[in-house]
Amino acid sequence: MHYFFAYWFDFKLKESMNGEDIHCIFCGKGTQKIAWIENGFVGKHCDCGLLYISPRPELEEILNLYNSYEADVSAKSRIKAEFIGRLNARHRLKLIKKYLNQGSLLEIGSGGGYFLDESRCVGFEPFGVELNFRQAKFIKEELGIPVESDPFSESSFAGIYFDIICHFDVISHFYDPISEFKKFNKRLRDRGILFFETGNGGDLSRRWLKFIGRLQYPQHLFFFSKKNIEQLCNRTGFEIIKIHQYSICLQLLMIKLFQLLSKNMKRLTIKESGKIGTENLQEIPQKYSWWKTLSLKTALWMPFFIRYKIGKILPKIGPQTTIYIAKKVSTNDSTL
Repeated sequence: MHYFFAYWFDFKLKESMNGEDIHCIFCGKGTQKIAWIENGFVGKHCDCGLLYISPRPELEEILNLYNSYEADVSAKSRIKAEFIGRLNARHRLKLIKKYLNQGSLLEIGSGGGYFLDESRCVGFEPFGVELNFRQAKFIKEELGIPVESDPFSESSFAGIYFDIICHFDVISHFYDPISEFKKFNKRLRDRGILFFETGNGGDLSRRWLKFIGRLQYPQHLFFFSKKNIEQLCNRTGFEIIKIHQYSICLQLLMIKLFQLLSKNMKRLTIKESGKIGTENLQEIPQKYSWWKTLSLKTALWMPFFIRYKIGKILPKIGPQTTIYIAKKVSTNDSTL
């Protein structure tokens, strides 16, 4: 789906040119410092750390993507990824349980719904916001969890209050992160918890960005530094009470290595099958079927193990993913 997003938006931008020039959402300054160009979109790097797309696509264009055909195909794969979804969920819930054992829990960008399902198993009352209709339908009908398919607003779920609001690798997709965090503040009970995970793209040099290779523009609109996340929480009535950092350098390296090995194995098996040029992997000779089995098993457990177990003890340099736990410390109003 990421590849489709890139090509679709590149076409739409050239077709409509409806992009909006924006400045840094924290310091309000414009910058000409270009850190990244991908699929026709320009990533500008502010001195405060924020990496953001400018011109920015129209909100309507972004929302239309969530229920395109390609997004539907991707949704099917996320629903099938139950094993890794539940592994990740249990890791995150273990951290949450140190601060909260029960209560109403809202997840923004619920994907396949497995975090919500696991949270219900350990005593929470789950709710979800998922803009993709296929995933929302699966969560509602197969998992039996309340979910809405419209963007989160003050009227979502009839205006009820939550004990905890969560989102994982979603903040970069927010069209207006400050506005979204203010909504979260308003809908949390007093001293409620905001629990979220994101990368440190705003802290990375161009050399590290090249190592990553793709920033998945333009579905990712912002990349934050650690300083930016602190600014975002402070401005919207939250106090960060705990940070869990994980290096993803090894994970990225393993992904590149695995892709290279898969490419070479594909060439080898096609050559030995006497069908050079074919893309039909169902005709792989039996002697190489072990590779498909190994690939499947590795894909199930390796991302979690490398990301959260090994990544926890590796030096915190370069690309990282960070879990932030913040508590509501003030009522959100127009002064924040």
